Amino acid sequence: MIESLQITGYRVFEDFKFENLARVNLLVGKNNCGKTTALEAIRLLASGGDPGVFLSTIASRGEHVLVKESDGRRDREVELDPGYMFRNHVMEIGSSFRIRAHNSGIDEIEWAVVKAPRREPPVLVAETISITGSRLKEPREVPLTFRGGIDAVFVSRDLRSAIYASDSPPTVLVPAESLNVSSLAEMWDDIALTDDEREVLEALRILDSRIERMAFLAGTLSGPRRKNAGIVLKLSGFDRRMPLGSVGEGMRRILALALAAIRSREGVLLVDEIDTGLHYSSLADMWRLMIRTAQRMNSQVFATTHSQDCVNALAWLCEKEPELAGEASLHRIELDSPHSISYTAPELAEAARRHIEVR
Repeated sequence: MIESLQITGYRVFEDFKFENLARVNLLVGKNNCGKTTALEAIRLLASGGDPGVFLSTIASRGEHVLVKESDGRRDREVELDPGYMFRNHVMEIGSSFRIRAHNSGIDEIEWAVVKAPRREPPVLVAETISITGSRLKEPREVPLTFRGGIDAVFVSRDLRSAIYASDSPPTVLVPAESLNVSSLAEMWDDIALTDDEREVLEALRILDSRIERMAFLAGTLSGPRRKNAGIVLKLSGFDRRMPLGSVGEGMRRILALALAAIRSREGVLLVDEIDTGLHYSSLADMWRLMIRTAQRMNSQVFATTHSQDCVNALAWLCEKEPELAGEASLHRIELDSPHSISYTAPELAEAARRHIEVR
């Protein structure tokens, strides 16, 4: 369990600290205050400095360097651009960012830009430095091109030869747009015909009590049309199986949350805009699912929201079910402060009763 987290020099954070973290943590704040950035930082730290996570973080934001573009056919060649990950988007020799967590010990990962040894022509490289608690067995270089990008050859080839310990805790990220069908199917395969399968079906019944069974079908559609294809439900009172996409986007969101919560056993679950697609009336049940599953899986959850309904639902649940209150906290990010403003569950409930804005 991460008890406190310090982020230095990463994107919008100059030197920012989260304290009094609980098992389930809700991050709030204005647009562009760093909520998603905080999730990224936790993922980078939990990975033990895995360059694959570093690269996927860049790619998920569409941060690229355009190398060339053919005029006629519009062929493009791009490189990943890590420069945006550094404070004020400045990446030069000496630039660095550091992520540090207190738990039973101290884990710290630092990415620093240094001169590349014995390279022609001279270029910059990003070097991961493992401090305390890092799972890297040795420092790992991510070479940059003379444009400051990371080329496709490194992404596709060198990552496979990276050296890591095998005991990294699972870290699962559920983005605002949720998980794709392939990811959902892989997670479902891991729990099919187990007690966890029943837990997932119970989660789906938060939105529709008629759900009896669920299945994934192979090879139905490909490409963008596959978003909900291949996932079908059996509803009581209906003879035909029901495609997941026919029962609303909220059902897919709950499915992703339930499967990801189980996959993050003994690790960390990160959820961006946790209430996406969910009606306010189902949010308290959603929070109950997340807290109880985190307890059962011995995992830690970090989620973001802009929604007052989502905050109120968490406050209501913790007031009505005090046994869950000690597992949750809220943290508001204000970049002009050196640390988050934290609320325990009782404080959150009191704020809700007094209609105090905590976002």
